[in-house]
Amino acid sequence: MKRTNKSDTRKSGNNCSMAWIPVFTTTLLGFSASACSDGEQEAPHLTATQVCDSTLDTSAAEALERMGATEKFGETYRDSPEGFSLTRAAQTLHADVPQRNSCYVYKLDDHTGRPLIDVEFFAIDRYMKPDHSPDKGDTENKFYPIGLYAKTHGTESATLYFKCSTQGGGNETPYVKATLFSASGEVSPKATGQDLMTILGTMSRALAKQVGCASEAALPAQITEAAQSSG
Repeated sequence: MKRTNKSDTRKSGNNCSMAWIPVFTTTLLGFSASACSDGEQEAPHLTATQVCDSTLDTSAAEALERMGATEKFGETYRDSPEGFSLTRAAQTLHADVPQRNSCYVYKLDDHTGRPLIDVEFFAIDRYMKPDHSPDKGDTENKFYPIGLYAKTHGTESATLYFKCSTQGGGNETPYVKATLFSASGEVSPKATGQDLMTILGTMSRALAKQVGCASEAALPAQITEAAQSSG
């Protein structure tokens, strides 16, 4: 993961000392916090609707805020100093893991560097159909009637397969797999698996539109409750 250190001067009141505190962030437009004589600091941040190339709608943005118990976020990019964009995500669907364009979001007040969400898309030629048979070892799995196969595992991960024909490397693949990962300990106890799927489903609809397979994917705008609670 790459981080850049960019700064943008901001003033708070008329008595700023102009002692700028550098902040590590990789937003397209960097920010900094100013230390002023009155002790106030303006913290740099992205809102939930600004992260991930502004792909989160109102419901998904609220889900992200609930997951992090915060309204302030940052992004880190492992693969591109320009960060995540739908265009780059579409262009790297057929790329190997290091070249894929993922969206890695963290809580601004968290200094561990671990992701609140890490979302990635990649093209595949086959997928495993869900098994809804009872399995006591996987009671945290929940399935959703979205796409071909949609599942969350607690508040740790979400997976969504949907139809989306794309070409890359001389091959055509019929599906796209979308994944969302949350690091242990980063998610608020108030969050639910549906929050993860709401975010992943919203971003997947945006990607499908970008690629031109929205009709084929047929992903619903409303993410409904899980159909099953075991898998």
